[in-house]
Amino acid sequence: MFDVMRTEPGFFSFADPTTTWEVKTGKTAWTDANLSVLISNFEGKTLYAFDCTYVRIGSETLQATSPMTVYFSERDNDCIVMTADNNTLSFSKADLKINAGELRLHNLFGEISLERLTYVSILKVLDQQGDPVRLANIYIDSRFIGSTGKEGTIPLRWVSVPPMVRVRFRDSESLVRLVPGEIQVVLALQ
Repeated sequence: MFDVMRTEPGFFSFADPTTTWEVKTGKTAWTDANLSVLISNFEGKTLYAFDCTYVRIGSETLQATSPMTVYFSERDNDCIVMTADNNTLSFSKADLKINAGELRLHNLFGEISLERLTYVSILKVLDQQGDPVRLANIYIDSRFIGSTGKEGTIPLRWVSVPPMVRVRFRDSESLVRLVPGEIQVVLALQ
């Protein structure tokens, strides 16, 4: 059972005997995230920051050129950065140009190492006039993955070798190899 510690517009804090959660919307002192969650317990702090361009973790500040989502575990001293766009990530040890996807920063406050977890592509399907194509079917290796939404887009995650994707709408079809970030596919519709 949790006890509500504090509540105000854009902020909510609750706790049990071992854990305290702070949930914030909008800018805080340590992030400009649209939504951030800080969990404190006996194992240390865990931070989740969604759609932010900077976050301060202890003495380290991560700064990005476009929105990212950050997960940090004080116990593991690991930081996972997720971005839907190709991005530039700056912090005290480096300036990194990273492809869309997930990247793990091992040992954030020590001898840092990087590990690529996934890549992300945003596939955008358009007709010849440049209008979004809604409900275009997407296949990888003849396996149905999903359909584009009202904006004509679908996010796709992949690991290692970029897959070839088949885009099909009515009688029109196109093949494209995924790359990190946004990819536009123009279909010749009848």
